[in-house]
Amino acid sequence: MSTSQYDLEAKVMFLERTLDALNEALVEQNRVIERLELRVQRLEKRAEAKGGPEVGPHDEAPPHY
Repeated sequence: MSTSQYDLEAKVMFLERTLDALNEALVEQNRVIERLELRVQRLEKRAEAKGGPEVGPHDEAPPHY
């Protein structure tokens, strides 16, 4: 059973479209990752500038201890 030239061309076109779609998805994921990395860096800087964790009532031992 041989595959016709038309079948091969159709498969190549399908693979090219699939590759393009995967590439677009990968590029978009990279953009999202870069934005998230920037947000994490900003949050880390803000946490460092704050000086440390705030101690509040939720961090204190209950009176019965």
